[in-house]
Amino acid sequence: MRNRDLFVRMAQWGKSVLTLNRDREYAALKRMLYVKPTDVVLDIGCGDGFWTSRMAQHCAHIIGLEPNPKTLDYARRFHALPNTTYVCGI
Repeated sequence: MRNRDLFVRMAQWGKSVLTLNRDREYAALKRMLYVKPTDVVLDIGCGDGFWTSRMAQHCAHIIGLEPNPKTLDYARRFHALPNTTYVCGI
């Protein structure tokens, strides 16, 4: 097996494990929050927007607030949904 093939397989395995962990974390978060389809949610410290976009599936609108412009740019590019707004601020 070539090094590149090994790297690709390891990256896929790592992504699979991380996704599984994030799914478990999200399930726990969803149980703790009582978000209704009519709610407007503020996600303070939204980071890369992963959780913001997941929560957007369960509320009317969600605003992701993040102080890091580079991280916020990633959220806007990869986790933008019609009911999400990402704002840079402290």
